[in-house]
Amino acid sequence: MSDLLELARTEMNGLLEASGSVFGVDTSLTIDPARTMSLDDARTLPLTPFWTPDGRTPACGVLPPGSVVPGMPSDVCASTIEADLDGNRVPDRLVLWRPPQEDLVNDPDLLPRVGAVAFLDGTFHLLADPPSAWPDSDYGTAGHFEAARVVRLGGDERQQVLVTVTLGANTVHHVALVLGRDRRLRTVGHEAVAGPFRFSEGGGAGYRSEFGCVTSEGRPLVSLAGSVTLGGQDGVPTQYGWTRTFQRLDDTVLRHVGREGGVATNSTGPPAGGDCAAVVPAERGPEIGVPGRAATSPTRAAQEFLTAVLDADRNGVSRLLSGTGVEQSWGGGPGSDAWVEARRATQADRQAWRSATLRCADQEIGTDGESYQNCVYEVANIDVGLFLRLRGTAEGWTVAGALGARMGRS
Repeated sequence: MSDLLELARTEMNGLLEASGSVFGVDTSLTIDPARTMSLDDARTLPLTPFWTPDGRTPACGVLPPGSVVPGMPSDVCASTIEADLDGNRVPDRLVLWRPPQEDLVNDPDLLPRVGAVAFLDGTFHLLADPPSAWPDSDYGTAGHFEAARVVRLGGDERQQVLVTVTLGANTVHHVALVLGRDRRLRTVGHEAVAGPFRFSEGGGAGYRSEFGCVTSEGRPLVSLAGSVTLGGQDGVPTQYGWTRTFQRLDDTVLRHVGREGGVATNSTGPPAGGDCAAVVPAERGPEIGVPGRAATSPTRAAQEFLTAVLDADRNGVSRLLSGTGVEQSWGGGPGSDAWVEARRATQADRQAWRSATLRCADQEIGTDGESYQNCVYEVANIDVGLFLRLRGTAEGWTVAGALGARMGRS
């Protein structure tokens, strides 16, 4: 309620000033001397340095006396960022604010005092979905709201501001503030996720995550990369399951385009891509061609995977592997690399395997909430079967693991 009263007061000041100019009435003695900030006023604010997790302690800037930012409560920390939010090649100003306390989650009364406003030519735009409106589990366990850098995730001229919201032991989580084509300021969302989409960077000894930008046939995509480490009994890393998913920014929403994954021996897999801050799309990141899509059913995933294996289509195989979802029960064993194991099982008689029979067990729900199905390919007069562990997610079905073994053996 206090925020609404503050906004109403500042807006009333503006109305009184306007009426004075129209009717020639001197209202200077009847209004609060503070007034709503304009773009010109916002441009006079000193820009705040971008925050990095190395600093650990968020900066706590203040506005000049008499400045009134729409929607911003008193006694909060403010930061001012310059970015071309509407894509007209004229810099705009974005002001973020939060309470001085670092931990905003343990005290729910603090979250309503976190927000942002964008100043454009003649207009201002409050953040339509501030942290207080996010799903309960979406803010994380640490309370930050710090501008980290300016990026350009889509294919037009608009820029977005990356904001750090959670700082874990090894991973930093961000959201991105974007001005929609309807000129409303929002957080970037995802078609399959409720609340703001999290851009994660970092990881410990057993995993990593990062994001970057690539191009597909000249069109910009956001690339999200991750890996898990598969170690032997002595704890020494032996393989790395990796995956990259590709998203397209459709105004304010990320939409899944394609994926690829695999198991690497000497690296954690390919990097996410280039710097998303590059202005020229051609400089944003590498050209990846047309990304692959997960299969529409487990049977289809098995069929496409076997065909790619028999055709020695390594790229086709990688687009059907779960990567970081590699079957952990086979980790460090013969089935952790589905490509290697499938090739080993089928290369003795590739033509016979083209007419293999597929048998599948019932689907099950794993501890991660995803769907799984175990299937086996059999060929007459060949005593080696190709066992596949298939994984189903919102994006489709992929191969989480493969095991070539003699029938009847455990």
